[in-house]
Amino acid sequence: MAKGSASGTGDTNAVGRAFQQRRRHARVPVKGTTRLIADTPEGMVTLSGSVIDVSVSGCAIKVHARLEPDYEARLELSLDGERVWVPGHIVWTRTREQGWMVGLRFDRLVPARADLIHRLVAERQRRNDR
Repeated sequence: MAKGSASGTGDTNAVGRAFQQRRRHARVPVKGTTRLIADTPEGMVTLSGSVIDVSVSGCAIKVHARLEPDYEARLELSLDGERVWVPGHIVWTRTREQGWMVGLRFDRLVPARADLIHRLVAERQRRNDR
């Protein structure tokens, strides 16, 4: 397979940049817990795990069972002493260190939950900037 971008610039990292550009918001690393309920063809699946990072539009979590992309889910996020349930959509999954990393996009957040997520992300960004 030939290297280079479709634009002919020879840029071998075009795929990586395209992936980064799909993200609408910066993610911040966090330590928290989550409970995920996913609606799969096999039925409802409930998993517990840890939150890796979060943005105002989604998050990455680590769980110990495989999930497939493109399923609807609900997540309970416990971060910085705050607990919030949010609707989401599983966007990607990857194997990682005896578990699975799962990327989720938040869907249809009501204003109060969106405000809480915005505040948590802003606080974490301020802490990381120090």
